[in-house]
Amino acid sequence: YWLVFLPLWIWKVIMVAGAVSGLVVFYRHPDARYELDLRKDVQAMSIAAGLQLFLFIFELLVVIRLEHVPSLPWRSVFIPLYMLVVAGVLSCVFACRNKRDIEFEVVATVNLLLIIFVSLRLDNVLQWQWKIVFIPLWLFVIFGFVLVLYYVLLMMLILKKKMQVPDNEFCAKVTDGFVSLAIAVPLLAFVILLVERLDGRIDTLYSAIFVPLDLCLLAACVSCLYSRGGNQWWFGIRMDFCSFLLKHCSLLQEYGNISYRKPNEDDLEAARQLAEIQQQEQASAATTATSEPVATVKQLAIGLPD
Repeated sequence: YWLVFLPLWIWKVIMVAGAVSGLVVFYRHPDARYELDLRKDVQAMSIAAGLQLFLFIFELLVVIRLEHVPSLPWRSVFIPLYMLVVAGVLSCVFACRNKRDIEFEVVATVNLLLIIFVSLRLDNVLQWQWKIVFIPLWLFVIFGFVLVLYYVLLMMLILKKKMQVPDNEFCAKVTDGFVSLAIAVPLLAFVILLVERLDGRIDTLYSAIFVPLDLCLLAACVSCLYSRGGNQWWFGIRMDFCSFLLKHCSLLQEYGNISYRKPNEDDLEAARQLAEIQQQEQASAATTATSEPVATVKQLAIGLPD
């Protein structure tokens, strides 16, 4: 199991390296301590790193339970997750007070009952079927699916009624809606298949059951690629990640810093109007040049004596 969890170990090592680098750079630049926004960014980075450390401790205990100490109760293994939920609540309060986005914290907080039920079910304290144990997750996934479906239908209604929405904003909203739908649908399918397999009603291989979860994670990765913002103190780069790459990689700066966009009707209309304005200016300039008399001065050649 140590090798099975290897990607998670690599992820946690990169996270710790990024957080430590950011803190070192922050304390080596005293001027940043007096700027409120920069201090909040560092605090947010520290909170995110702390949440991931709780998750790392849980993963470590899971591997120890599976490999070395089979008698270790699962309730003890899940203690870091209980602490993660408490820290997630505090992180949500911090994010709401400072107007920051929260995603992982909300997921960890609302699944407190699920964490308790799963730990008790693994220790056979509860003899419920897994579909009952997963009721908190059912509610969370179905509620998210309904919200995403409502969002997509709203975008389709806007498109049908041709409301006045900027093209860039509309495309961004439609993309967010369909990517969220691509995350919610496979996640719901994965939960259904997993519950059926754990309750013994189907004998499908776990590798096949996890295919919808792989699709869900792939869609989540795609959503991360076009998302903007983020904390600039990770690894101490102190700038946007794309700007950092363009600054330190000359090939990307030369060949990758180019944007292409297919012109739409508004662009063509604006180009025609600009061409007409330029033609009118040229015509008026030519008319002015032919109508006004031009005074000529005769040049005299004066020879100087030797």
